[in-house]
Amino acid sequence: MDVAIICVTHNSIELIADFLRAALDDCAGGSQRIVVVDSASTDGTPEAARAVSAVVDVCVMAGNYGYAAGINVGIDHVRGTGGAGAFVVANPDVLLGPGNVALLVDALALEDVGVSCPMIMDQYGVRDDSLNRLPNVWTGLVGAVLGGRGTAVLGLPVEVVRDTSAYERAHAVGWACGGLLAISEECLTRVGLWNEEYFMYEEEVDFCERVAQAGLRVWYVPDAVVTRAVFSDANAPWRHALSQINRIRREDHSGGGSLRRTQFVLENLLRLWRPRSRAALWAVITNATPGQVIHRYRPGSQIEVGAATPSAPAPYAVLSASGNTAAG
Repeated sequence: MDVAIICVTHNSIELIADFLRAALDDCAGGSQRIVVVDSASTDGTPEAARAVSAVVDVCVMAGNYGYAAGINVGIDHVRGTGGAGAFVVANPDVLLGPGNVALLVDALALEDVGVSCPMIMDQYGVRDDSLNRLPNVWTGLVGAVLGGRGTAVLGLPVEVVRDTSAYERAHAVGWACGGLLAISEECLTRVGLWNEEYFMYEEEVDFCERVAQAGLRVWYVPDAVVTRAVFSDANAPWRHALSQINRIRREDHSGGGSLRRTQFVLENLLRLWRPRSRAALWAVITNATPGQVIHRYRPGSQIEVGAATPSAPAPYAVLSASGNTAAG
């Protein structure tokens, strides 16, 4: 099966070379192609990607439209230049190991599997709890009141899967971290493109929910082990606030947004000593947009959030080996 690896970047110059070298090693001898979709970086990321290998396609978007928009641009580019039977979407902070792509793509051949996901380890060798049950009101309320540690001690059901045994066996999951996912072309045809409304966070939950609605499964592959770096701002206030307002926005589509808003108000009030909870409380109460959250807590950031149902991918250009660009 022809496979396209799509990596979405924004000011990722410190990460992109290592990502591409690992991806190229994983692709050696296979039928994979690699596409970097850059979200208007100002640090030279597209040129750094091009310098690693001339076989890497580099698409440069006109603005920073978000992760989902970047994925959609990559899919559009691949479909317009030969197509692929499967897509692997990735953040640049992920390092593929030998054979990872083949394992994930093999899983897509299982009955009714549309998406596959790996085990994710951080740079210190600690497993990331990247598997999740599809969200519901009960698990959200329990997590809001007791927090992650409290629910773990009491053995209550929560969205995040923390049971070690669940990470040791292949099985279907509700949704998985969007840092690295393999998706079949058949699945994309049935489910559609990624929703650009979220900019960042919750877009993979939305996509996996639509996968389930289409009668397909998300399949966890424990033998595919990748490394994803954890950075010091992983718990930054803007990230927490953005995650919560996007969760509310996503559940508004199914009528559950009001309950989720109440849950998050309660959760943040109980933890007001945390800067991230204060940021999230402001965002939830004011019904802030992703752009407002980032501009408030990351002043100077330039983002352009796409439409909720994009009719076409965001504008982009293709960077040639000479460094010139041509409209995509």
